[in-house]
Amino acid sequence: MGEKPSSEKVAADRITTIILAEFNAARAEILHKDLARISLVSFYVTAMGVTVGLVLSGKSGTSLLLVIPILSSAFELAILGEGRDKTLAGSYVNDVLRPLVIEQTGEDRLLSWESYYRRHSPNSYVLKALAMGLLFPGASLFALVIVVPALTTFGGWALWALDLSLFVVMVLAALPRMKLLLVKMNSYLRGTGGTRNWRGVD
Repeated sequence: MGEKPSSEKVAADRITTIILAEFNAARAEILHKDLARISLVSFYVTAMGVTVGLVLSGKSGTSLLLVIPILSSAFELAILGEGRDKTLAGSYVNDVLRPLVIEQTGEDRLLSWESYYRRHSPNSYVLKALAMGLLFPGASLFALVIVVPALTTFGGWALWALDLSLFVVMVLAALPRMKLLLVKMNSYLRGTGGTRNWRGVD
């Protein structure tokens, strides 16, 4: 008969099992948030396309574009919320689970996918941030400017003022992303490619 495993080994195996379960749960949460963000973007693009299509076809007046800032602010804030949850799950893996794995195994290359991805795709964050800026604040600003000549009533101007307020809220909510974008661009231009393990708003 073989020797019984020591109590230390049993404890280590139990800890490893718990870490793997926690890691799988965190990765599942990250995947769920990614899918939610993709769905929100799809719904937003569809709604915006229908709105613009109605205006271009002449079935509705230009003032219908006032709907776009409302859609943009609602969907962007929802997407930012999902992104923050995703970032929190990633930080939990990197800050809590990874040190435990290193402590148990002595191997610091495990659970390092996020750092590896950032090192080998330095432009991805910049491209995503620019795309988000065009889809949400950019579309809202375009609608606010285009619709001005069509505003002839107090109600129209009141709705425009509301849309302008929502645009300001969007910009303020996106400030952390904009700040991180500037840092990333500066790092890239300096030749570092932004290899630091940033954990800003994703």
